[in-house]
Amino acid sequence: VKFYRPVSTLLYGLEIAAFGGHPLGYNLVHLLVHGLNVALVWGIVRRLDRGAVFTPWAVALLFAIYPLHPNAVVFGASFATLYGAAFLLGSVLAYQGFRESGSWGAWGLSILLFVLALGSYEESAVLPALLVAYDHLLGVRVASGRRHATLPLGYLPFFGVLGLYLL
Repeated sequence: VKFYRPVSTLLYGLEIAAFGGHPLGYNLVHLLVHGLNVALVWGIVRRLDRGAVFTPWAVALLFAIYPLHPNAVVFGASFATLYGAAFLLGSVLAYQGFRESGSWGAWGLSILLFVLALGSYEESAVLPALLVAYDHLLGVRVASGRRHATLPLGYLPFFGVLGLYLL
């Protein structure tokens, strides 16, 4: 089955050019990306509950020990999952920043990271639904002066990007 994964394929091609047939380089890069993913999970959970000190560390530690797809970390051919997760988690964290500060730069970064996530791994298509849940189910803090009626303006473009991707 051929997948449309140009971003992760390009990144893996760069790894192949850099490391050839030596597995140590791949393992180090994938462990570093997994470490980045752990840090992103910590940041997302910290923003979800600002008052908690223990919870972000506990969740990040659990994710570090047992990620959702352990093969992505230990099996070099699962590079698409690993890179897709990094871009997806980065997009969520940037979106949280947009919702808290109202910064359109954070929103733009979130869209860009979503495009990179879609180009890395097709399961990233769940992000727009996650953003709707984040905005409406978790009762996010809306940037000063904004009404909840304007929430769809933040996440509807993600559905547009997804629609273009699916075409």
